[in-house]
Amino acid sequence: MAGSKVDTLIGFAIKAGKIKFGGELVSREYRDVYIILVSADAAKNTMKVATNAGRRFSCPIVVCDDLAGAVHKKDCKICAIKDSNLAKGIVENLTEGYRLYTGGANA
Repeated sequence: MAGSKVDTLIGFAIKAGKIKFGGELVSREYRDVYIILVSADAAKNTMKVATNAGRRFSCPIVVCDDLAGAVHKKDCKICAIKDSNLAKGIVENLTEGYRLYTGGANA
């Protein structure tokens, strides 16, 4: 996963300040969320926060095998990207280790 285009785009979002980390901040956002990134080993309640936010903002949810490594924050389980172009680029360039969440028990 290191060096993938998705990792680069996530890095751009971090550098630009267009990303919110953590379930509390994601659930408190009220506009301009274009994609939700959630860790594959996230708890059931974290997945619930992600699906609720995805429904509220009509945005895709991407499950990452190593989200903490991608965002360089230990124990990060969920984050939201607040830039439409970066979110579009992430969805278009999903690689191994990233997949769209379609619902159900298997994240």
